[in-house]
Amino acid sequence: MLLGGYLASFNWKIPFLGYLLAFLIVPSGLIALSNRLPATNVARKGTDNDTLPAVPFWPSAYVFVSAFLASGLFFITPVQLPFYLKNAFNASPFEMGAAIALGNTVGAGISLFYHRFRRHLNYVGIYAFIFLAMAAGYWLVA
Repeated sequence: MLLGGYLASFNWKIPFLGYLLAFLIVPSGLIALSNRLPATNVARKGTDNDTLPAVPFWPSAYVFVSAFLASGLFFITPVQLPFYLKNAFNASPFEMGAAIALGNTVGAGISLFYHRFRRHLNYVGIYAFIFLAMAAGYWLVA
């Protein structure tokens, strides 16, 4: 993000050239796809006892809706924050990139303590904590 902000100070299109870096992994992807997967034991009898239980609809719907909302809210920041910073503070592209990078750095730092959160909270509690933290951050920006 810092590099993207710096490059954007020259031209707003230049940071998008970073996506060309993905082509560097094309050779390794092609090599991995050309290797055969190991054979598995697929000669199982097709009895009723081998059927998997149905996935419960409402808990699954909760997870999917929560993940959708979390992803949408997460990407509001890098998309909309530069416009806000430009209008409110006349921020430079580098400062915009630094603000977004700071948010990503905080998120990466907090993820290092996930195991501690998991010991004290279940998944619903972790989701609630994440949504509350995001709401507090958006409230501070507002």
